[in-house]
Parts: sequence; structure tokens; C-alpha cells
Amino acid sequence: MIFRKYDGQGNLISEVEIPDPPPTADDVRAEAQRRIHLLLGARDQEHALVIQTKAHEEAIRILDKRASGADLTAGEMEAASAFRTVQGRLAAIRMASNAMEAAPPADYTDDARWP
Repeated sequence: MIFRKYDGQGNLISEVEIPDPPPTADDVRAEAQRRIHLLLGARDQEHALVIQTKAHEEAIRILDKRASGADLTAGEMEAASAFRTVQGRLAAIRMASNAMEAAPPADYTDDARWP
């Protein structure tokens, strides 16, 4: 951030650059949540939780159906595969966040730091 001081006629008197504060663990967690919201197509945290809850409910229904010996439909098999994929991506985002939280790097928002 740059602070500039001007005289009464609008002439620049001095200029001082103040560095941004270093990122915190909370900054990294917020970035992880932003990425989770994008992955899920969620508007906000509450919507993300609703999406995940509904997915878990459907996954349990599919598991119960499979455990009972019933055949899954093609749609149920596709849904189960999608649930596994999304769950893996969520876990990878959380792992990346956990790894950065102890000593957040300045470039914690860089896509290269995230799965």
C-alpha cells in the first residue's frame, strides 16, 4: 500500500510504501473455503453445507441400496463415482490448507499451491 502526502496545491510532498501484513492461517482457511465453494458451485458457506449434506444423504442411500444386494442404476453408479471424485478434491483442498496454515506463504492464493 502506498501513502502519499500532498501540499495545499496538490503537489506531492512525500510517498511511503507500507508493506501488506503477512498472511495468516485465517487467510489460508478463507482461500480454502473460496475454492471449496467454487468446486461445489455454492453461493456461500451455508449453501456449501446444504450441498454437502444432500450429497452425503444420497451417498448413504446408494450405499444402503448396494449393501442390501440390490443393483444400482446407471445414474446411481455415476452419482457414486461423482461423490468419490468430489470428496477426494475436498480432502485435497483441506490438506493443502492444513499444510500452509502453520507458516502461510505470501503467495498462498497461487493456483500452484492448491490441487
